[in-house]
Amino acid sequence: PVDLKISQRRVGTTVLVAPEGEVDLASSDQLREGLIAAEAAADGSMVVDLRGVGFIDSTGIGELVGCHRRCKEAEVALAFVVPDGTIRKILHVTGMDAVFDLHNGEVAAVASVSGHE
Repeated sequence: PVDLKISQRRVGTTVLVAPEGEVDLASSDQLREGLIAAEAAADGSMVVDLRGVGFIDSTGIGELVGCHRRCKEAEVALAFVVPDGTIRKILHVTGMDAVFDLHNGEVAAVASVSGHE
């Protein structure tokens, strides 16, 4: 299995977390840990950048849904960077594109959550 790499950095007051690799049953725990660490560091706003993700299955989608729910409970504004392509199609088929705040690029995603502090 391909190891999932997760990087985290700040863009202004927003925490940006970027998983890279394939998200499936084998790596979903790593994704969850990375998201929870980013949520803990988030001070009102967070962006999940999925540009480095080549594949995501239902367990990975489940982790994103969990992150979305936790952020909502913590009143952390959350957006996703998902350009057109496979991942965007998967989110559309699962109906998650109607739930998540999706953007094509990092600048737009950060702009949509900043100012929620």
